[in-house]
Amino acid sequence: MSLVSSPHGSSRGVQSLRERVIQLTRYSSVRYLLVGVTNTAVGLVVIFLCLGLFGLPVAIANPIGYAVGIVWSFLLNARYTFRHQGPKLPAFVRFVVVTGAAFLVQYGFVLGIVALGVDPYLAQPLGVIPYTLTGYLGSRFYAFAVRGEASTSEIK
Repeated sequence: MSLVSSPHGSSRGVQSLRERVIQLTRYSSVRYLLVGVTNTAVGLVVIFLCLGLFGLPVAIANPIGYAVGIVWSFLLNARYTFRHQGPKLPAFVRFVVVTGAAFLVQYGFVLGIVALGVDPYLAQPLGVIPYTLTGYLGSRFYAFAVRGEASTSEIK
């Protein structure tokens, strides 16, 4: 018997939603986005702890949070998103290169659209789009790719 049931006494709606969520996580792109959400949360928590609990200045707290976030993101993306089976250190180096490239792409994008007259406060969240696309494609086909082929995760 289900703890959550519909007004008709069945858990069909909840089960159907659960099945749809599970089906979506079969796509590496969806898993990548989920990891990105957790990565953002972990990075921000570390930054806030450094600021509030340890009293570190922003100039120190920010890079510490980002460094922890990069390691967190690498570990989850290697294991969960792309199910990487190869050597970890070379994959980590490639992942850092991809992350740097994604930053540069979004940075150029943001500066470019601001120069075209887009409000800087709108440009920043818009920059997440090229950052995420670059990061996903670079991770999938370079950082976590198996030699001579795409990543071991499903191509979807």
